[in-house]
Amino acid sequence: MTSLLHLTDTHIVPEDRLLHGSVDSYDNLRRALDAAIVSGVPTDAIVLSGDLADAGEPAAYRRLRSLVEPAAQMLGAEIVYVMGNHDERSAFHAELLDDPGAGRRSHDTVHDIRGLRLVVLDTTVPGHHHGEIDEAQYAWLRAQLATPAPEGTVVVLHHPPVPARDELHAVVGFRSPEVLHEVLEGTDVRAVLAGHTHVPAASVIGSTFLWVGGALAYGFDPTAAAGTLRGRPASAFSRVEVQDGNLTVTSVQLPDEDEQPVYEMTAAEMAAAVRALSDAR
Repeated sequence: MTSLLHLTDTHIVPEDRLLHGSVDSYDNLRRALDAAIVSGVPTDAIVLSGDLADAGEPAAYRRLRSLVEPAAQMLGAEIVYVMGNHDERSAFHAELLDDPGAGRRSHDTVHDIRGLRLVVLDTTVPGHHHGEIDEAQYAWLRAQLATPAPEGTVVVLHHPPVPARDELHAVVGFRSPEVLHEVLEGTDVRAVLAGHTHVPAASVIGSTFLWVGGALAYGFDPTAAAGTLRGRPASAFSRVEVQDGNLTVTSVQLPDEDEQPVYEMTAAEMAAAVRALSDAR
């Protein structure tokens, strides 16, 4: 089995807290990584799908890297960084990839994770918040997907490639998503991973599964009144597992530090309890 820890929209700031002191995005990232380590669940890659820094400051990327790299080393995991619309290309390349010469070049890469191919696409448009992929990137993507990978492919980008459903999504969403759907059709792509919306969600684009991970910084409240945006202290990350051609995604809500579990038992104890209940019937 290949296991990915999918983190998105961390929105790290150079110091202190985000949004006028209301969100400790750095601590949210720390707690998510600590939870992954303590769980003991094998992790082959940590995938961070954009909006890593809130405003693209070099110091924010250094803070993020100071948490992610030690955690990856403890987990024995590869790190996969992806650009988001809040990121700044020059600082992203210099501070996270040690590649200051890359400047404002698009960040499109391929990673082999135990036979699972991760294709990273940079959907950002410098100076804007919407997402798109240009013709050169599509040509590159077609070339990558021309040969199947042993365990298939997962495409990772920031903007979910779905049609805009309202005025806001038309402004900050993915432009011409149907082109990407056509490129993916008939390939070995098992899923597309994205972020951006701060709400965990699943969809099917063409015939490809799309997972939009919940944001680590904070969540958007989908129960807010129509035409209203409401951010709330709901932090989440995802676990993506690929085994024998099957892909499973689990959304994990980051608990409050003072939260008490409803119950806690081993898998063996749970199995015994289920058997006992069945026998009683």
